[in-house]
Amino acid sequence: MIPQLTVTETAPELSPQEIAARVQPHLENNPVCGVILQIAEDLISREDNWFYVPVRLNTQEPRTFEYYDMLVEIEDEIARQERLRVLLVPAG
Repeated sequence: MIPQLTVTETAPELSPQEIAARVQPHLENNPVCGVILQIAEDLISREDNWFYVPVRLNTQEPRTFEYYDMLVEIEDEIARQERLRVLLVPAG
């Protein structure tokens, strides 16, 4: 579960490149079954206080439940450490 946050940054203050730079280290620190995730930076969007960050697999896809569990864990870590509301969205 994502903790309740007071988001102090707004969309105009954070570009897609800045969001990607803050999210990428968390993707690298959470390897599951040899999975490597890459951000689809050109597809990053924002709705209200949430940033939608599409990610692509650079390796063979793990089991579906492991993949989605991993994404949720990374989202929670980003919320705690970066104080950002991020949804990691699998990109095609």
